[in-house]
Amino acid sequence: MDVTDKNLMVAFEHLDRNVPARDILELLCFNSGGEHIEARGKVTKFNPLIHRDLEGGIAPGDKVKVVDVGMVNPKATRRTVSHVSSDGVNVEEKVTEETYRKVISRATVRRFIASNKSAPPVDQTINNFIGSF
Repeated sequence: MDVTDKNLMVAFEHLDRNVPARDILELLCFNSGGEHIEARGKVTKFNPLIHRDLEGGIAPGDKVKVVDVGMVNPKATRRTVSHVSSDGVNVEEKVTEETYRKVISRATVRRFIASNKSAPPVDQTINNFIGSF
């Protein structure tokens, strides 16, 4: 029995125990060499390639707070096959392989709003704004 078979057996055991499917998938990814993207509670800049916008309307670069981690496979392999002709007649196949970090699931984020205890109440701010006209 290889590692993949053991991981699948553990996953099916967890299904029998009513463990949430997301937790099982995260366990499978982690046991197969996956790594977490970000950490819960971390404040960072929004990157749509690795973050999932929970609220909608967050622009790249906006400050966000990570609500749930994502997973990445740091050793994914991408294979590219191209056909090259040096003399215009004979075609050679050129194979290129590269390792890259493949995002399996994006980290879930919310817009980050810094708490400022010295800020006036919203009603007072609105009255000040209206009173300025």
